[in-house]
Amino acid sequence: IIRPPGHHAHSGMDYGFCYFNNVAICARYLQKNYNLQRILIVDFDYHMGDGVKDVFYEDPGVLYISLHCNDAFPPNEGHPKDSGKDKGLGFNVNIGWLNFVDPPAVDADYINAFHHVVLPMAYEFNPEFVLVCAGFDAAEGDRIGWGKLTACAYSQMTHMLLPLANGRVLEVLEGGYCLHQLNICGSACVATLLGDVPVRCSEDSAKYPQDDVSVRTIQMIKDIHRPYWSSLFTIPDQDDNEIDKLAENLQKTASIKN
Repeated sequence: IIRPPGHHAHSGMDYGFCYFNNVAICARYLQKNYNLQRILIVDFDYHMGDGVKDVFYEDPGVLYISLHCNDAFPPNEGHPKDSGKDKGLGFNVNIGWLNFVDPPAVDADYINAFHHVVLPMAYEFNPEFVLVCAGFDAAEGDRIGWGKLTACAYSQMTHMLLPLANGRVLEVLEGGYCLHQLNICGSACVATLLGDVPVRCSEDSAKYPQDDVSVRTIQMIKDIHRPYWSSLFTIPDQDDNEIDKLAENLQKTASIKN
């Protein structure tokens, strides 16, 4: 638990309520003093951590994955096509929801993004340490983020990261401006880190299914980063004629064997 937040702070410049980039400083410290070669940073704050991005944009030793609203603060930052530079190409991943407010982002959006993008890339990267920019301003009731995330999403995301890096996972508080949700969601993450069973999604949460826009967002992220990550490879779609031909060939093969 730390205040103020830090993921917007740049080198020599405070920004967006942030004065010191706590997570970036920690990652650099781990690189310098413990010679860590692979550090994963996951940022689920409503806003993209532009300060973290700038520090590691050309660094292949840090995989930065941010889940955020594409059109929110900071302006002109966090577009899905911004994927890194030079040696860091492919190591900056912006899961920027193309439409966050109407309909609002829900638990299913974030959990699905973890299953289809975050976890495949994370396991392929095989980090030695995991840092989390734990912002809770996308939670339901927060007047900054206007999302509908519940403690379930934050707890489940935390739980899914724990098998990585032999459990070396550190969450650092970022945004969150609804004290009620900050208490509930933050406590759920701490409990999950300590080994409690992750929070199950409630029936109310299940009323908000994933929408088509978020599905397209996730698919776009996979398309952008597939050249850099083999874990994002998917079997190409086949048209009906090709599927019929394949089925016919399989039947012929089975007949020959019989």
